[in-house]
Amino acid sequence: MGITANSVNLVQYQVLEMPETDDPAEWARPLLEENAFVSIDNSTEESAIGWATIDDPMNAEFADPRDFFRSPYLCFTLRQDRRRVPSALLRRRLKEAEAEFLSSHPTLLRVPKQKREELRESVHNSLLARTLPTPSTFDIAWNVERRLLFFTGTSSRAIEAFEGLFRQTFPELRLVARHPFAHA
Repeated sequence: MGITANSVNLVQYQVLEMPETDDPAEWARPLLEENAFVSIDNSTEESAIGWATIDDPMNAEFADPRDFFRSPYLCFTLRQDRRRVPSALLRRRLKEAEAEFLSSHPTLLRVPKQKREELRESVHNSLLARTLPTPSTFDIAWNVERRLLFFTGTSSRAIEAFEGLFRQTFPELRLVARHPFAHA
């Protein structure tokens, strides 16, 4: 659910040790570009993660500051694509590949362990190449003046992925989660 929805769950962070800058967009642009999302549509990669623009998660170009800076907010999206091969399909295709191997090697009663692993890897890769990735997006709105960052992912996996990519993108900054009690 995007940050512009009628209702949204948020995790709030305080950003510590912000560098002093007159133009947050110019400071953030090369960092976001360096860790921008790269599609895995035409590869056999199982997952990809990176930043995209908040208005269009298919766009990972940060050339125009208007795409990601709405003073005093830096607004962008964490996009994560994952590809999964259904285990039942993998088992079925692996059985077929093993049967084909045994029919071409009539002296063998079972597929040798190393050959079975090779077949499994080959079948997995061929199925993976034909499987479409499933995208997940989580919006970020970062008030650079108040040093508050809002993240729309609340699952532990999403939070872990976000914090890891944030540390990679902005290594000099530190995030501290602000729990509801901190607001009281």
